[in-house]
Amino acid sequence: DKILAALDAEGILGGLPLAGDEILWCCTELCAKEDMDKAAAIVRTVQGGGR
Repeated sequence: DKILAALDAEGILGGLPLAGDEILWCCTELCAKEDMDKAAAIVRTVQGGGR
């Protein structure tokens, strides 16, 4: 999966792949907003949405 590979390349654990093109993510109050923003930006880039 391109998204998980791109996240892994940046040292981000991408989540649990589910059926189809779904991924299960989990975060808590200990996850920094900056880290979540970085992961979201990577997903957008891989999907062709850019920034």
